[in-house]
Amino acid sequence: MNEDFKSLFRKALSNTSNTLLDVQDVATVLGCSTQTVYNLIKAGKLNAIQHTKKARYKFKPEDIEDYLDQNKITNNPIDEYYRE
Repeated sequence: MNEDFKSLFRKALSNTSNTLLDVQDVATVLGCSTQTVYNLIKAGKLNAIQHTKKARYKFKPEDIEDYLDQNKITNNPIDEYYRE
């Protein structure tokens, strides 16, 4: 993971009172919708802790870091567009 992103990620976490992240937090970090986060959980690609019986999930920050490390985008088409 990019060191600048890691420091920003850790700084954002230090501003929260809870060490676990919720679905909305993870969606923001990943830059996706909450439905995508649920799909990643269902597919077994993202570790989550089922917090309540109503499928409210919580996430350890280190699990999100691991996911980001394992799923790097190597050729982002948006970056290519803006380089031209």
